[in-house]
Amino acid sequence: MANLNIIEYITVSTEGNSTDFGDLSTTVYNFPDGCGNGTRAIFAGGTGFGVTIEFVVVATTGNSSDFGDLVQTRRNGRSLSNTTLDRGVCGGGSDA
Repeated sequence: MANLNIIEYITVSTEGNSTDFGDLSTTVYNFPDGCGNGTRAIFAGGTGFGVTIEFVVVATTGNSSDFGDLVQTRRNGRSLSNTTLDRGVCGGGSDA
């Protein structure tokens, strides 16, 4: 399995392959958390990603930007957010 920093997207309303969106600032080996809405997508944790939280603006392609840090490293957790993305929750998982 390759270790990647690639972000790709698909347009759900059309058939076709994924398209390059941009890059994460670091390589994620496996199992990051993620959540988002129509405006912003957030990536957190995962092996190799440590405590890092990054985000992208969904309407524009490009690389991720720093958003903050988790309290502790984690991987393979679960995440959710409300529709306005003023709250996101990462929970469970294991040490990264």
